[in-house]
Amino acid sequence: MEISPIMMAWLLLYSFLFGMAVGIFYDANRIIRAFLGISYSQKGLAARLDLKLPIVKRAVSLKKRSQYGVGLKAIIFFGDVFTLLVGALGIIILSYSYNNGDLRIFTVIGAILGFFVYYNTIGRLVIFVLEPLALCIKYLILSIFIIIGYPFFKFSKNIAKYIKKFVFLYSFTLEKRKEKLYNVKEEVYLLEMAKKGFLGDDLHAKK
Repeated sequence: MEISPIMMAWLLLYSFLFGMAVGIFYDANRIIRAFLGISYSQKGLAARLDLKLPIVKRAVSLKKRSQYGVGLKAIIFFGDVFTLLVGALGIIILSYSYNNGDLRIFTVIGAILGFFVYYNTIGRLVIFVLEPLALCIKYLILSIFIIIGYPFFKFSKNIAKYIKKFVFLYSFTLEKRKEKLYNVKEEVYLLEMAKKGFLGDDLHAKK
């Protein structure tokens, strides 16, 4: 189906703007990843922050790519796949809305161009500002939980220690009681055997 130049221009513009919207969506995804320790500006402000949690003195920092575990790599992979799916769905909707469902190559090119323009301009500024902010917010939330939860942690740890000690002493006492009961039963048995003369016979037999 033929498309007029005006409609083509509008479709290209909407594709470009949609590509920038996908860039915003991807940045939101990257900010969420920053809470999990994934770094995108390894030489930026976030990488130079030296934040250590109170009491536990554990560092809250972004990880290098070589430090990513299987879990972080899976999060990155599925986040990228989800972003691609959002982009593909948006292109399909644009094609149905402005071109009766016919997919035009310039629609895809416009969306890709919009994404990369956003990613290399506004996206860099967003990550430079929001990545350290996300790291600071994470530090603040963890610090609050540690300060509030540390007394409960110490209390539960002491309770667990006393319970463990009580269980050990009870088990030890129970074993001693069983051993004592066994010895008493053995003594009673030997006395009964002695009264019946079985022990004497055994001694004479041995001689």
